[in-house]
Amino acid sequence: MIKGKDHWLISDGKGMIWKLMMANNEVQLVFNFHSKRIMDLAVPSSINAALTLGEDGQAKLWDFIRDKQFYSRKFIGDGTCTDTMPYSDANQGRIVATGFDNGIVRILLIGSHDFMILKAFKAHDSKVVKVKYAPDNSMFVTASDNGDIFFFLTANDNLQKYDPLCMI
Repeated sequence: MIKGKDHWLISDGKGMIWKLMMANNEVQLVFNFHSKRIMDLAVPSSINAALTLGEDGQAKLWDFIRDKQFYSRKFIGDGTCTDTMPYSDANQGRIVATGFDNGIVRILLIGSHDFMILKAFKAHDSKVVKVKYAPDNSMFVTASDNGDIFFFLTANDNLQKYDPLCMI
């Protein structure tokens, strides 16, 4: 809590900062951050925005030109890593992969008002520490904290294709 001349600024521990006016006890939300650490950042090529993935399981889309949040969505598990799919006519640069501590990978479409889950799958039995697309969108790879690396075949014309290839 920080006291100003006529107000208090209060962080609630869930990532929100509130302004409480002393005169009338009016409360307004000032900003909604991640409640834990930001684990990774992805910058899609098609929009002036950045996606942050938090340890709190939230994915947030930020407009870095207007300095405001577009929207956010909370997922089960702690966020660990993210990567953007290279631009193609099919994906319009709006696909991001996100990894979580529970071994789940979620493929998200950046929509106009929310993230849409295109695909979700359990890639590992332990924490996903890295997700990465091949530059030509033909392959996708995940890595876990126990050293497993999992390769998937993908396709430019089928945004939901993640066919397992091999695990090392």
